[in-house]
Amino acid sequence: MIRPKKLPDAFIQGDYARIYAQLSPELQASFSAAELEQAGTEFFRDTGSLHLLTKVDLSVGTQYIWANADAAKGLMAVFSPDGSITGLLLKPLTPHPESDARLTRTAYRMPVTGSWFVFWGGTNELLNYHYPYESQRYAYDLVVARRDGTTYTGDPAKLESYFAFGREVVAPADGRVIRTLDSVPDNSPVGGTTNTARPFGNYVVIDHGGGEYSVLAHLQLGTVKVQPGQAVKRGETIGRCGNSGNSTEPHIHYQVQNSPEPGEGQSLRIRPLHGKEPIRGEFVRGMGRQG
Repeated sequence: MIRPKKLPDAFIQGDYARIYAQLSPELQASFSAAELEQAGTEFFRDTGSLHLLTKVDLSVGTQYIWANADAAKGLMAVFSPDGSITGLLLKPLTPHPESDARLTRTAYRMPVTGSWFVFWGGTNELLNYHYPYESQRYAYDLVVARRDGTTYTGDPAKLESYFAFGREVVAPADGRVIRTLDSVPDNSPVGGTTNTARPFGNYVVIDHGGGEYSVLAHLQLGTVKVQPGQAVKRGETIGRCGNSGNSTEPHIHYQVQNSPEPGEGQSLRIRPLHGKEPIRGEFVRGMGRQG
């Protein structure tokens, strides 16, 4: 059986029979062994070695994400506890090295207290589904999760079952509040619809100077504690985590951008206040990454 961290080597070495034999029945029903070999041979031609970017524990298994040296090709696989491969994606990636190289002038903390999980975040599409979109490229989606990836306990149809719901959201740096919205209902996490007309839901926008604006979105209805024109300090409470806007379960959408209008202009890569830049699959605290 191919161990997870050896899967890229198996592809590069052309060991398609073993790879295919390890796929779950559902995956094998989706494509033949010949189709896998054809796609893999073409994809891995001149790719070079792949390095592991992150390992994400999920309720159904463990997800691994790799990329090659120039971040132009990525591999994602999900391994079940019994070692079978239940998810597989070979994905061409489009890097944006110019904007990746520019960090914000201000250093920012994560806008949360306690332990949170980076559901989306990083500098390629496998790590961060926002990345292809210039206006949200370096955004984070943060949830509260257990080590096995579960984000709720009890009835999943109740917002109160989710660990993130109602948790404190704080200013990531000193600044002045310039926009707020606190009138969007929270969506039901099961069987409900998302609000595409108000995709950010309830939000706070903070002007940090130098053309940098943080956006904190999907806040809980009725919990925004600040007003436009109000000065805030790093770590000051601005609201609570909700499920408003285009959101399927309670989480915080956090980004820094060069426009005061949520989702407009260019997303800016965030200079972390402490430590390294967090990516998908890592736990963070307000002041940086958590071990």
